[in-house]
Amino acid sequence: MAVDFARRNLRLNGVAGATTLVSDAFEGFAEVGFTAILCNPPYHADFSVPKRMIEKAFNRLAIAGASGW
Repeated sequence: MAVDFARRNLRLNGVAGATTLVSDAFEGFAEVGFTAILCNPPYHADFSVPKRMIEKAFNRLAIAGASGW
């Protein structure tokens, strides 16, 4: 549901060039070279999931890219 709303918001706000992807901390796809990575990782029990996402996101960014948490 969250991804569906993210896609709708991109369309409703006229955001061009953005892509929404579903994964478990970047598992299952090999895309790299993102100029920005935006996410809202779960912080429920501990920091292990967000930590993994941050570490994996770093390797997926283009040079001079940014990640927003």
